[in-house]
Amino acid sequence: MATILVVDDRASNRSLIATLMGYEGHRVIEAVDGAEGLGLAQAERPDLVITDILMPKVDGYDFVRQMRLDPTISNTPVIFCSAHYLGDDSEALAEGCGAFAVLQKPCEPEEIVRTVREALRVIPASS
Repeated sequence: MATILVVDDRASNRSLIATLMGYEGHRVIEAVDGAEGLGLAQAERPDLVITDILMPKVDGYDFVRQMRLDPTISNTPVIFCSAHYLGDDSEALAEGCGAFAVLQKPCEPEEIVRTVREALRVIPASS
């Protein structure tokens, strides 16, 4: 069982991912924006973060940049979910922020589960 932080300003998006991850046996914590997400990431040290990009207050970019500056959570794998970044843009985004993957919204449940499984497989055993 992994702890997964889901950061998204839309409750319906958080709920979908939380439900899918619950079926997979994972513990899910939720935040409504990057500011809340950073506090939860620092307090809970999740195994994986799934975050939206465009959010009020602190967006997904800034959230992940701030995570990367904190040595206690800097290596946490991140999956972005975005309706706004596609193709080459999403690959550049993933590379620039050190994200594991970028999923296109609306995300298919099977794609979310598959991507999370892949991301959790790359986590070192000492995490």
